[in-house]
Amino acid sequence: MFVWKILSLFFISFQVNAQSYKFNNLNLSVDWISTQSTTWFTIVHNKSSNYTDAWIAIGFNTDQLMDGGNGVVCSIINNTPSVEHYYFDGNTPKLMSTQNKDFGLMNTSVMFTGSQIICKFERQNEINVTNYFGTNQNVYILSAMGIGSFKFHGENYGQSAKTFNLQFINNPPETSTTPKSTALKTSPNPTTIKMPDLNNNLHKFSMNITVNWKVQESNTWFSMRFPKPTGFTTGWFALGFNSIQEMSGGNGVVCLISSTNSSNFVVEHHYFDGNTPKPLNASDKIFGVKNAKLKMENSDLIFDFERENSNNISNYVSTNQQVYFLAAYGSGLYKYHGDNREYSLSSYNLNLVNEQEVSTSKPTNTTDGKDTINTDDINRLLQDLTSKLNDLMNQLNDFLNMLDFKKVLDQFNDLFKF
Repeated sequence: MFVWKILSLFFISFQVNAQSYKFNNLNLSVDWISTQSTTWFTIVHNKSSNYTDAWIAIGFNTDQLMDGGNGVVCSIINNTPSVEHYYFDGNTPKLMSTQNKDFGLMNTSVMFTGSQIICKFERQNEINVTNYFGTNQNVYILSAMGIGSFKFHGENYGQSAKTFNLQFINNPPETSTTPKSTALKTSPNPTTIKMPDLNNNLHKFSMNITVNWKVQESNTWFSMRFPKPTGFTTGWFALGFNSIQEMSGGNGVVCLISSTNSSNFVVEHHYFDGNTPKPLNASDKIFGVKNAKLKMENSDLIFDFERENSNNISNYVSTNQQVYFLAAYGSGLYKYHGDNREYSLSSYNLNLVNEQEVSTSKPTNTTDGKDTINTDDINRLLQDLTSKLNDLMNQLNDFLNMLDFKKVLDQFNDLFKF
């Protein structure tokens, strides 16, 4: 039916690779988000007593033992933080590199925050060196902690009860009291970049997301205003571009928010292979996007970024053509959005000034007092009509099935088939 063809344009299937596990016996939780080449980890330990020197660690192996695995140890000794990378020779931890103690790690940090020890780091999934344990396979998560300097943990250790594929969600995340943590992915010193006036170009989606833009030579600045729904603390929202009114073949810029702090966010640039988003560049998730910035105004999140108008790589959607806008959002993990999606009913030439706001609100009257309905208005009315007819059909279907009037139902479906 026609209505299903309309709805199919909206079905966008996002997949997120964020997971968590909690070691209850250690009051320790670990959260991670994987990319193709690296994985971001956040370890949080809730201290049971008042101590200042301590270490926490997580490890990875194909079984629940240390031998053959790798471990990352985060410590604070005499107020000096350290993050080190080890391989396990039997039950003995040895540095991956004596010259570079955080070999294979990036963006490391460890701190005391109130009653918590928090460690964050990014780890390369695979390195072709001896003893480096690759996580592009099913792994057990190991954990340990201790007071004072790094030494034998005694009974303060644990292993996950199951294996994890760090790249995908295979099961619902284990219970965790800590928010998902993600990488801060902004351009250097974004506040030094002067953003142009974007007020002349505006599109407003019916779900109250608005987009302003301005073309500047080979790039276009975008500002996306997202009114946070009730209960939204972590989640994501996205702006897409395509030459047709569907997802497949388009591009999308996604902003993932890991906490209520608007400075903690990730930006990724995807192309859409059918309904599946994939990075335009696996080694550079924000390829083609720069100067990204997120701020909060009252309950609205405002996401600013600059995007290249065109690029020679495959799957890059040029905005030097008529394009439709796509928008979607979701709470929590980056995943299928359900009904929280929409595309513009009109295409835009971004190089022209588009002063009129486009929305699904009631059409206004012209100065001569006569009502006007354009093609976009008709399309909106048809969508509303088909949606209502579809709801009516479903209700009648349920009722007639109860009465077993199958023949009547078939005739009714034939009558209203589009």
